Amino acid sequence: MAKTASKSLWAKEGRDLIRGSAAGLIFGTPLLYTMEMWWHGLTFSSARMVLLLAAVLLINTVICLFLGFRARYDLLSAAMEAVESVALAFIIAVSILFLIGEIDFGSSLAEILGKCLTQAVVISLGIAIANAKFPCDDDEEQSNQKSKESSKQDSKQEPASSLEARSPEQAQLLADLKDVGAGLAGATLFAFNVAPTEEVIKIASRLDSIQLGLLFIAEIGICYIILFASGFWQREVHTPDSQFQKPWAETLLCSAFSFAVAGVLIGLVGYHEQVGTWDAWIRSTIVLGLPAVTGGAAGRLAL
Repeated sequence: MAKTASKSLWAKEGRDLIRGSAAGLIFGTPLLYTMEMWWHGLTFSSARMVLLLAAVLLINTVICLFLGFRARYDLLSAAMEAVESVALAFIIAVSILFLIGEIDFGSSLAEILGKCLTQAVVISLGIAIANAKFPCDDDEEQSNQKSKESSKQDSKQEPASSLEARSPEQAQLLADLKDVGAGLAGATLFAFNVAPTEEVIKIASRLDSIQLGLLFIAEIGICYIILFASGFWQREVHTPDSQFQKPWAETLLCSAFSFAVAGVLIGLVGYHEQVGTWDAWIRSTIVLGLPAVTGGAAGRLAL
């Protein structure tokens, strides 16, 4: 019994951290592609970094006291959660900056701390408000009950002839089209801000094939984390036996549409003189895929 309770506790802890990471990525991804943020971190003295860290912890403590990514509301728990939020944000910043080649094993500790701390500020705020935007497990039952009641009301308002005429396949197709539309909108919103910038070309030109492959895999993994592992996306499946409704299929579909958006934006608003070859275009598309995939997954959550 004790082992079962311990496993359940660790499982819940893991879900909380995954949910916080997903929210942090949604909020912080655009800034991870900003050169000014990279360079600004290099100008920080040790004292300034300590002051920034203290300010971030204080702000996160206040936010976690009322929101947070767990259902805790006392001061001590909020302070502990704020520390976790900043630490998790720092890990995310290190991971992404390493994937895009902004830091590497040859980077000095001061460079890593400066660059990642500035990025961790916004990411940590996203983590801290995860519970407000996306209810945690404690609120899930209540949320599901409200969703069911809302569905019943909608069903009552909808004409009976419409319900009878729509088969499960048709209802699923309509839901899938809505998901695709929301994903395309989210991917465009996130990627359009980054596509015209020099950062995309800079990152694409310095990554080798292995690094690009790792970035590509990470982008698909991030899509899965936001949509499914985090538990954010609550949806009604009308055809549960269909393979296209499985998490792996939904993840690949969302990623594919997001990469398509990234490729189109590179062609339309990217640096044309530097993406004139297929190789450069593909590399730039993969690089822009991170904000596009994050936005595509976030767009589906908005429905």
